[in-house]
Amino acid sequence: MSAFVALVATTAIEVLILLGLLVPRGVRRRRVVVVGVLANLVTHPLLWWFVSRHDGDSGPYALAVVVGEAGVVVVEWSVLTIGLARDRVPTLDLLGAVVLANAVTTAIGLTVALLR
Repeated sequence: MSAFVALVATTAIEVLILLGLLVPRGVRRRRVVVVGVLANLVTHPLLWWFVSRHDGDSGPYALAVVVGEAGVVVVEWSVLTIGLARDRVPTLDLLGAVVLANAVTTAIGLTVALLR
């Protein structure tokens, strides 16, 4: 899978998850989409580069995925916290949404990697 296809797929899935979790809390759809896309545009290319440097060696690859995803969660949580500040969603709720969205896309990504 190319980096571009992975970016589009990851962004679509994560934004859908964020919509499902945040719109019922009163956050406008457009704001969730814009901030969710921005968060992925910031993190996904860096994560792709970081993890791809360890592709093919299972130990370092697994560590790179764990460390990389932890960094992604922190950055995306920060982007959502700043971008959705006026919506007053509790910070820990945003963290939970980011963790769930990234857990889902990481699981899908690892499954795709195992099947190729």
